[in-house]
Amino acid sequence: MLTIDEIKQRKSAGKRKWRKSLLPFIKPLFDENMPMDAITKFLLETYNFVISEEVLYQIKFRYYNTEKSTKKILDPTLSLKNNSKGIQSSIEQNQESPTAEKLFAQMKLANQKTNEFDFGNDF
Repeated sequence: MLTIDEIKQRKSAGKRKWRKSLLPFIKPLFDENMPMDAITKFLLETYNFVISEEVLYQIKFRYYNTEKSTKKILDPTLSLKNNSKGIQSSIEQNQESPTAEKLFAQMKLANQKTNEFDFGNDF
């Protein structure tokens, strides 16, 4: 793990792999859902580290997406459970389709009846 000074040096040198090292310093702030401008002010005041909100959004996006993807990789039974639920729900939808078709036909008839133009007794 890099220190803030090492991260500053990497950032000023234009190296690419400094963002992940910054994550342990700002992870609690992300978990508290602090606004990005508050995080930039915190980093500036605490560590004298200047960073844009756009870069913070990128770090947060990568942090939460990699966290979700590692959960999927670590527990393959989750994907099997989710797939079986999806198959069961599609089967249930296919079994209910005649009822849905009947409801659609009833709605169509009701709309046709209400859409008729009534001239009244004048004509």
